Amino acid sequence: MYSTSSTSSPNPGPTNHGQENPLSPTSAYSSKPFLDYDDDDEKRAKPGGLMKYCCCGGRITCCKACAIICCILVLLIIGIAAAVLLWARPPKVDFLGIVPSPNGLPAYNANTAGFDFNFGLQIQVDNPNIVGANFEMIKAIAFYPGHSDPIGGGNLTDVTISAKGKTIIDFPFSVNYNKDIDPGFAILFDIAQKCGLTGGEKQKLEIDYKLTLTIKILLITINPSLDRKAMIDCPIKDGKIPNIPGFDIGKAAKQIGGKRDLSTKTPKRPY
Repeated sequence: MYSTSSTSSPNPGPTNHGQENPLSPTSAYSSKPFLDYDDDDEKRAKPGGLMKYCCCGGRITCCKACAIICCILVLLIIGIAAAVLLWARPPKVDFLGIVPSPNGLPAYNANTAGFDFNFGLQIQVDNPNIVGANFEMIKAIAFYPGHSDPIGGGNLTDVTISAKGKTIIDFPFSVNYNKDIDPGFAILFDIAQKCGLTGGEKQKLEIDYKLTLTIKILLITINPSLDRKAMIDCPIKDGKIPNIPGFDIGKAAKQIGGKRDLSTKTPKRPY
């Protein structure tokens, strides 16, 4: 009464045709090598390097576009920098004259160890380039003629220079005399003589200085140096040099006067 035919369960093993049964537990694992995928997008390498950090991080089409844009920007920056290096010319700096101290300091200030001359150097900067420039710093170091020790100077920061034009700058400058840099009082003797404090006529004082410019044009920084000199009027108006220990203005006047007499004395003719 009951059928003797039994219901056969699916064969988990391979079929008669040698094909793997899809219901087999082993069919859940691919027999293909690890990392061998069917999806073409998964086979492509993920973007890295500049593309990874510049762009959209995962999508191939977007990253290709970003990479092209990044490359164009890099080439553009390199081209501009090369043009600046090849065709840019350093600005021309001319000295126009002496002006009062831009910082409002007195022209002459005496102290127990020496004195200061404060004034301004008016300079004109002619920029021939099509791009503007920025002086990150203008620095000057002063020297008295015939002496190697610095005797003052000045500095100015963050000065903007217009493109293809002239810019006038009032540069703060000081001469700081101190007996420590003049042990034999040779500089002081010369200043006293040229200021007319020893009985002679007043003369202009010569101050040598080295001007160093730190110029930034786009991403390029250059540091040209110029050797210049300034001729200034003696700012001592009261006719007195401060009482510096060891310096005797009277003795200096006699020494200088004696030298002048010897230089102007006519030699006797031999008979």
